[in-house]
Amino acid sequence: MIMTQMVIDRFRDEYFFLSNMSLAKIVYKDMSFKTSEHFYQACKTYDRQHQLRIMQAEKPSEAKKLAKPNVIDIRSDWDDVKLGIMEFVLMLKFSQNNWLTKKLLATNNIQLIEGNTWHDNFFGNCTCGKPKCKDFGNNHLGILLMKVREQ
Repeated sequence: MIMTQMVIDRFRDEYFFLSNMSLAKIVYKDMSFKTSEHFYQACKTYDRQHQLRIMQAEKPSEAKKLAKPNVIDIRSDWDDVKLGIMEFVLMLKFSQNNWLTKKLLATNNIQLIEGNTWHDNFFGNCTCGKPKCKDFGNNHLGILLMKVREQ
């Protein structure tokens, strides 16, 4: 496959596999997660019962809602470890799903940007046009995906 595009700026359609919302089973210890979003959200707490509820959520958006601070006790070091955990989650996602590894490698050296309209300028780059999103986001998800691709 020849790629002429220099930037992938949305994780939709043919690039939805890059999204944490895409189905990609991840097994870790004695738990099996439907998506990387499920696994990442479960890592926010040490409470085993909450982790199981998050793991069993039907959809990744439900897993995300179950991991809100007003629903669970977020681990105290979360802000310090969340990027390392996301990298670990992505490594497992792509190492345990060979078909995804091939698709990620097929992006070659193309820049990956998690463009969105839901105001996430930490993991992505919000392009909603509102003043709070006028600056380019941190794009940590895109950066971590490129790091995983490199490894």
